[in-house]
Parts: sequence; C-alpha cells; structure tokens
Amino acid sequence: MKKFHKLLIVLNVLVLAATGLVILRISDLRHDCAMENAALYWGEGEEYAQVSFYYSVLGGFTPTDAYSKRVLVEKELKSQGVTFEEGEGCKWIDCAYGEITAHCLSESNRKTDAVVTGVWGDFFTFHPETLITGSYIYPDTANYDVAVLDDLSSWRLFGSCDTVGLNFMIGDKLFRVVGVIEAPTDKTELKAYGSDPHIYIPADAMPLISDSAKLTVYEMCIPEKVRNFGTTIASKVDKDAFDAGNVVDQTRRFDLIELVATHKNIPETAIVRAGFSYPWFENLARMGELQARILAFPAALALLITAFSLVVLMFESAKGAGLLARKAYGRFDNERQKKLSKIYYKTHKTPEEREKEQLEQEAAEREARRLQAKKKPIPPRADNIPAPPSPDPGEADKAPVIPEETHDEPAEQPEAADESAPADTGNETAPSGE
Repeated sequence: MKKFHKLLIVLNVLVLAATGLVILRISDLRHDCAMENAALYWGEGEEYAQVSFYYSVLGGFTPTDAYSKRVLVEKELKSQGVTFEEGEGCKWIDCAYGEITAHCLSESNRKTDAVVTGVWGDFFTFHPETLITGSYIYPDTANYDVAVLDDLSSWRLFGSCDTVGLNFMIGDKLFRVVGVIEAPTDKTELKAYGSDPHIYIPADAMPLISDSAKLTVYEMCIPEKVRNFGTTIASKVDKDAFDAGNVVDQTRRFDLIELVATHKNIPETAIVRAGFSYPWFENLARMGELQARILAFPAALALLITAFSLVVLMFESAKGAGLLARKAYGRFDNERQKKLSKIYYKTHKTPEEREKEQLEQEAAEREARRLQAKKKPIPPRADNIPAPPSPDPGEADKAPVIPEETHDEPAEQPEAADESAPADTGNETAPSGE
C-alpha cells in the first residue's frame, strides 16, 4: 500500500470520528434547546412544521389580532389543498404569548417580582414544562383569573409547591393557582431562564395588569406537505415579518444542512434587536443554534477530505476494475482464438504443415520404391559374367557355315502338275565345304 493511501485512510478515520462527535453534539443541542415540541407530539408520525413569528414590543398584538392570524393561516392552508372535514379533529394548532415584569403578593404578604407571561391558544402544547401539581391553562379555559406558577415563584410566595387553589395578587388583580411546573435546573437553561420566577396567566388578563402589555410571539404547527411548506404559509400570513427575518422554522433550525447554509449569519446571532424581548426558550434556542453553527461548518469542510478520498477510491476502483476486465477479456479472447484456430486448422493448413506433409509424402514414395526394388532380380555385374563354354576341338577346325544370300523372285504359277510328282521348292542347298 502506498504512503499516500495510508495517509488518506488515517485522515478519513480522524475526520469521520470528529464528524460523528459533532453530529452527536448537535443532536444533544437540538434535544436540549430546540423549540419543536408541538411538531414532534402533535404530528403523531406525520410531518409537521412549527413556525414562530416574533414582533417587537411596539409592534405587539392583542388576542383579537391573534385570532385574525389564525383565520388567515386556515385560509392559506385551504388554498394549498389542506381540507378540514367534520369529525377529523383539528389538523393544526397555534398559540401566542407575551411577557411583562410585574410585582406579585401572596395572602401571607410574601412578595416577589416575576416574569408574567400571558398565553393564548395551545401554549403548553408548544412548551410543555414538567407539571408538579395541578394542571395547565388550556385554550377552553373560561376564567381569566387563573395562573400557573413555576416552583421558584411558588416557594417565594407560599413557601411550598402544594399551592393549587391558593390566591395571590399580580399588581392589583387577584389570581388563583391552578398548577405548578418545574423551573429549569440545567446550567445552560438557567442562563436563558434568568433568576426571576415565571408565572403564566391567560392573555386576556394581561390588559388588567398593564395597559401596555402586548403579545409578541405567534406560533403555528401545521402539516408539512412539502419541504418549507410552513415558511411558505408564514410568508403569506405576515409578509412584513417574514421579509424582516422575524420568522423562524423551528423544525429545520438544527438541520445540519441548514446550519451550514446559514453559517454566515453567526454575527447576526449576537446582535440584540432594539425593541425585541425574546422569551427564555427562544434565547435558549439561539444559544444552541450558535454553538451548532460553529461546529457544523468546520465539520462540513472536513468532509471534503472524505469526498476527495471517495473520488480517489472510485478512480482506483475503476482502474482496478479495468485491469481485471482486460485480464478477463484476454483470457476469454485466448480461449476464443484457440477454438477458432482449431476450427481453422481442421480446414486449412499452414505452409509449414504443407511442406512437412510433402516431405513425408516424398519419403513414403522413396520407401515404396525401395521396397519394390527389393522384390525384382538384380542383374549380374560385368565382372561377374561367367566365361562361355570351350568349343569342341573337332569342330573348332570346321569353318562356320555361312548361308548364301538368296534373292527369291516371285514364282510363276505352275501348270497343273502331277499330284504324284514331288513339289519343287526352288531352294538350293549349298554344299558344305571342307
């Protein structure tokens, strides 16, 4: 293995380990800081979007205005194809709230300053604090003189958390305790929560405490038909707030892609807008979001190393696959060539084979001639010819009889002869000489 490959492996292991830790940390921040409880619990497995509208104190609104916003949201949902049939129950929920600081006094003359939050709609579905005793303030609550205390205000006013049914004063208005909830104990949450106790009352009772009290937050939890459907509806419900950047999609707030895409907005997170007073859970979400953005962007950059390694791996894999493919094709081609050669050689012969065959044929012919020659008698050679037999001495002195040449002429046709006389052949025999 090359050193470059070893280095890539080590870097990728480190990057993936660091990215895994970052993702776990962002997940923890989302669990601790995100304001998406309504979307998680109301949807029951379906996709829901939780969107928040924030307004300045001067731009606050009344419960009547909150009802008008509800009508606009429902109108926009219907225009987008969301139906509301009887018997199906409510398909979406909303809430509104605003804060003021007021002086509180119990019947036993215990007093404290507290952050008083006027709530409208399904506030405790969006922000379900742990209930110690009693109940929440629900949308159908008819009485305006009820209040939910946190355990800190209950201890300061009554010295106990078992205070359901007891009365106390907020300003000069009498309220009755209907429930007690737990105040945050986590260090991070306490930074956003502050040291003052919190009390929750119906929004309609806010003007009874202060004429300047307004609602400054409107939240809705609606079906998420497609991605960013919630922000699309929000832009039509209140375009000015949306254009001013005062609308937050809580369900997408801690998404890794969203955090990386909005990393440029980190400096804006530290800016305190004049006239805006955010509730403690929004401040908590902003703290967590800032940490998540700081962690997410470097992690995304580090993943470029992994992306580069994947490209290198793909290139090397393609290269190796090409080599294997060429080898496999070479083996296949060799086998194919062998088969073709066998077929060809059955019908065709190479020059070498033809020459070899001719030589073999000539050798066979020579062998055949040799074998045939063995079968024929061999004539004697000149030096082996036997001498002619010796002539007889008696006949040696005799002169050889040389016949005389005769010239036969055609004989005339003889006349009729006597059949008893011998026939004359006309041939004469030469006398033999001594």
